[in-house]
Amino acid sequence: MDDNKSLSSNQTKKKELRSKIKNLKKNINLQDKKIAEVKIFDFIKTWSLFKNSQNIAIYHSTPEELDTTNIIKEILTLEKNCYLPIINKNNNYFEFYKYSPNIKLIPNKYKILEPEVILKNKINIEKLDIIFIPMVAFTSSRKRLGMGGGYYDKTLKSLLIHKQNSNTSNPILIGLAFEFQKLDFIPFEPWDINLDIIVTENNIY
Repeated sequence: MDDNKSLSSNQTKKKELRSKIKNLKKNINLQDKKIAEVKIFDFIKTWSLFKNSQNIAIYHSTPEELDTTNIIKEILTLEKNCYLPIINKNNNYFEFYKYSPNIKLIPNKYKILEPEVILKNKINIEKLDIIFIPMVAFTSSRKRLGMGGGYYDKTLKSLLIHKQNSNTSNPILIGLAFEFQKLDFIPFEPWDINLDIIVTENNIY
């Protein structure tokens, strides 16, 4: 019973934090947002970890998120393999499919663009070098607060077991965020996943 109360309390706190960050996003100056996005992009495109990676998963950003358009273009320009997440509707987790400009993009139920499902373009998640991950908020210890659907946590759960068993660091889990999304504390639950790195316009965590 106490565990149930604790989980319920954590969910309430997370909901409050999501609301707090949502309000901050509404008030962000568009010019400041653009400057921050350019700083992050300029870092990523010269980052050795990015340059040395071939299979890269990223997401199509929504208007209130950090814009990933230029990062996707850079992946394609450098002739790396770009993969985007698609919701597995039966199990509510992500699968990753290769994207290129000639592949049709289709909005999912959250109006986020996903590549057309072509089975030969699906990649086993363990074969990715990097997964760029969105977030609502984060801490300096790389805890992540998501939108609440649990898609990334469900997707990455088996991956973490694989990484531990095979003693590998790949794929590297990299969060993208603005500095104002950083919080001192986020309630952490058994299914929550820590990221390896978080990149903002000011810091690398």
